[in-house]
Amino acid sequence: MTTLITLETTLELITCVRCGVAFAAPADMLDRRRHDHDVFYCPNGHNLSFPQQSDAEKAQAEAEKYKKLWKQEQAYAANALEERNAAQKQLRATKGVLTRTKKRIANGVCPCCNRSFANLNEHMHMEHPDYTTED
Repeated sequence: MTTLITLETTLELITCVRCGVAFAAPADMLDRRRHDHDVFYCPNGHNLSFPQQSDAEKAQAEAEKYKKLWKQEQAYAANALEERNAAQKQLRATKGVLTRTKKRIANGVCPCCNRSFANLNEHMHMEHPDYTTED
């Protein structure tokens, strides 16, 4: 009894880069070799492979690159936000000190020696002539 098997497969023509012989290999096997870069052989025994990246591998590498850049930008933005918040906190503290100092001066308290005077302007010119408002 004879069994008839019909097999359909797609063969891809390829040329050995070492000896130049043209041969056909199953297209799905060559696709796997393009993906996994594993070695296959020509009919004369030369080992061949596809060392270059496939389109899918190139796309994956590019996606990883942009993902890394995105994470770096996220970290940069978080750091900038943290620095801004710290600067705002420092500014509020400085404004508070300035406001308190202005109120003390308005009430006649010397900013240098912390004593009260009815005529603070005269005291400043007489006792602290080197004091300026830019300090």
